[in-house]
Amino acid sequence: MSCVGIDVGGTKLLVSTYSGPQLRSAEVPVPPTTEILLNTLDNLFHTLGVSQLGAIGVGIPGVVQSSGTCWTPNCPAVNGVALSEVLRNRFGVPVVVDNDARLALRAESRIGRAQGFLNVLLVAVGTGIGGSIMADGRIIRGQQQTAGSFGWLRMRQGNEWVTWENIASGRQLDALAAGLGIAGGRGLVDKAREAPGPYRDALDGWIESLGNGIAGLTSVFDPELVLISGGIIRDADFLLPRLRTVVHRQSSPATGSVLIEAASLGHQATAVGAFFHASDYGERRIP
Repeated sequence: MSCVGIDVGGTKLLVSTYSGPQLRSAEVPVPPTTEILLNTLDNLFHTLGVSQLGAIGVGIPGVVQSSGTCWTPNCPAVNGVALSEVLRNRFGVPVVVDNDARLALRAESRIGRAQGFLNVLLVAVGTGIGGSIMADGRIIRGQQQTAGSFGWLRMRQGNEWVTWENIASGRQLDALAAGLGIAGGRGLVDKAREAPGPYRDALDGWIESLGNGIAGLTSVFDPELVLISGGIIRDADFLLPRLRTVVHRQSSPATGSVLIEAASLGHQATAVGAFFHASDYGERRIP
């Protein structure tokens, strides 16, 4: 019997199985409707050689509400859908659904950068800013299943209060780049690498906003490790030293030396975490 992990993202559908050191994955664009999603999963299971399903874990870019339906405004295929019930009816096996960032942290703690740590924050910097929290070895979900929704933090910008993700997300980095006539945030990073000047100044302003938020989180949650995930880790060699400087300067004295590292499992982390979630559910040892 095989467990599978599924990452239903805003743009991609990724299915993974894991056995020892061997990770097998298949990825396609996320389907537009639930019915097409189910048919696509059938095909991906076949591609991966999954013949006897034992359990399914699913990561979504949102939350499972008390009604059992998913709230995923950026993923219409499952938004408002009782996904665990739909998948259980289709495939006849237990199904567990959780937030994508929480599952990514689960994977990092099992086989990734967070192994051996008990108190960890994962900050996912993408179109918005999400995250997850591990405290004393347990991943925190919260009363409404929204713990780790870091992007909703309110911050001051000029005379206005805005959300953190409005000033420090990957989307904002792209907007800064566009304002300087550069295609995409990664293009801005490339320009900033070349020499000091307006490009590096713009990037450093964005890093300051990102670091200020992380400094606040570390001061509140007192983690041993902060993991950064999302597309920005492709430029971790240039961005993380600058980010560490801001966080260590702005954090409380007790947390000013916290470790800040790039997540190690990349875009597969959520699907791998979903696999472990399904496996743990089968063994009834979900923390």
